[in-house]
Amino acid sequence: KVDGEIVTLYNDEHFSTVRTKIFNISSAENLLKDFKFEQLTHGGGKGGSPLAFLPSGYIVKEINSGDNESLLEMTEALCKRALGKNTFIVTFLAHFKTKRSGRNYAAMSNAFHVHGVSKDAKVFWKYMFDLKGCRDDRMMRFNNQKVPEIHKRFWMFYNCWYCCDLFECQNCYCCDLKERGVYYQGKVEAYQGKLQLTKTQKHVFAQRLKGDAEFLNSFGVMDYSLLVGVQSYKSIEEAKKAGIWPRAASGGNGDSDDQGSQFVCRIKDQETGDILYLAFFFGIVDFFQKWNAAKIIARTVKLCCFCCAPKPLSTVQPDRYSVQFTDHITRKFLVRTTPTSTHEKERWQQMFLDK
Repeated sequence: KVDGEIVTLYNDEHFSTVRTKIFNISSAENLLKDFKFEQLTHGGGKGGSPLAFLPSGYIVKEINSGDNESLLEMTEALCKRALGKNTFIVTFLAHFKTKRSGRNYAAMSNAFHVHGVSKDAKVFWKYMFDLKGCRDDRMMRFNNQKVPEIHKRFWMFYNCWYCCDLFECQNCYCCDLKERGVYYQGKVEAYQGKLQLTKTQKHVFAQRLKGDAEFLNSFGVMDYSLLVGVQSYKSIEEAKKAGIWPRAASGGNGDSDDQGSQFVCRIKDQETGDILYLAFFFGIVDFFQKWNAAKIIARTVKLCCFCCAPKPLSTVQPDRYSVQFTDHITRKFLVRTTPTSTHEKERWQQMFLDK
């Protein structure tokens, strides 16, 4: 039972292996013991499904019939990939259907959660991005503050800011919707901005991202996103208190030791000159969308109304989406300049995870 309701578990012979080997969770019942259906809230975005963030750090999400069919098809392969740990794809731990309502749900890992961290830990999110490798990229958080979501849809031409977006006006005085301006600038930063990794980190990141995109393309899915979270601290002590040093991004699969430490980086802030310690968190989500008639129609509409849908589009065939996703997001990450002096190199090797 889940929250007192009788449920049917799908393919639990595969999910149980993932739960025990990666997360040390003995059963689906233990995983979902703190979940209540009343916790489900709207997930945001375009038609976001209801989801709940559990105190244990996992997410439960209601999934529609199309996503449910895709998950059933992909379960065995997803679990095998999760066990290999060389992936950014978020890990699914359970898939179930309630007997009373007949609705389907899935439990998954949270790409931005670090297990074992105290609730009192002061975590500072410099950035959170939702990246698709197209103009749908968006910023979710900046300097620990949530970025308001003021979407533009093609039928909203009556809004002044609609035209300001089209012509990229920077100083429009006729509009009085500051939140839209903040959201739009966040989208520009998400699509055009750059982040820094070390040379080895960039190589590992690119190879893993490419492998994941090819894997998803083999199932004919598209329109998925890479969630990117960046925690920023001014000292190693601050990072340790937040629980991310020397641990960092696990790619959503629960491993937070050697694999995670590949994505901790030290940089120099170009604006202030301050030394910052960054931890990167990654997770590929929303990867059940098949290329179907609805997507073909959506693409046709966007191509006809070219001024309403800036290029590149997210509504493209799976093989093209895979390449577009990998190439653009890989280019977003620059290789951090390596220190040249012997003394500085020694300091980096001794103090930081500079691989």
